[in-house]
Amino acid sequence: EHLAFSGVLANGIVHDFRNPMSSLRLDAQMLEKEAARGAEARPARMGELSGRMRHTLDRMEKVFQEFLVLARPGEAAPERLDLAACAQECLDLLAPRFEASNVAHELRGPAEPLVVRVSAAAVKRALLNILLNATQHAGAGGRVTVALARHGAHARLEVGDTGPGIPKADRERVFEMFYTTRPQGTGLGLFLARTAVEKNGGTLVAADPEGPGARLRMEFPLAEKEQA
Repeated sequence: EHLAFSGVLANGIVHDFRNPMSSLRLDAQMLEKEAARGAEARPARMGELSGRMRHTLDRMEKVFQEFLVLARPGEAAPERLDLAACAQECLDLLAPRFEASNVAHELRGPAEPLVVRVSAAAVKRALLNILLNATQHAGAGGRVTVALARHGAHARLEVGDTGPGIPKADRERVFEMFYTTRPQGTGLGLFLARTAVEKNGGTLVAADPEGPGARLRMEFPLAEKEQA
């Protein structure tokens, strides 16, 4: 069991570092192309790309710290997290992936904040994995939508895409370790996402989509003050 856990942990590290590394590589390639324009290079565009690269490196450092916490006994202390702000941060981090894949994205949310008590780092990482999965399946010209709403005493966050969708028979299997339908997939993204969500008192399921594509639904109890 210890060896199996070590293997899962090692795969998780590779998976969680490969995502930001891919974004960093894409931004570096775009920065190189912009610099090659010489006198026609746009300083504002170069500054934007450099800023995104710095933000990605900061995120990688945070992920590294998360695994250090995971390697030590105990759990990260829960803290108040605004799900809409978390979703926006994740979308910003994946901006180079959306741009390179020609996938549009949007965030829909209520006027009031949806605050939950969770390990913020773990939930952000889970949402990044879900968004990356949606981006990969949406395809060029597709769209990824993040919708937030209050559902009774719970905060609900749904990620939808315009891809081929998930057959009903596979809606539970997609969360199994190493299950993937993509040749280059690791089968760890959604498994790690559900594990993180459930450890923080939430649920993650594949819900019925409103139209074509897939819809993943994440729910957490609202923080005490917001419930009242």
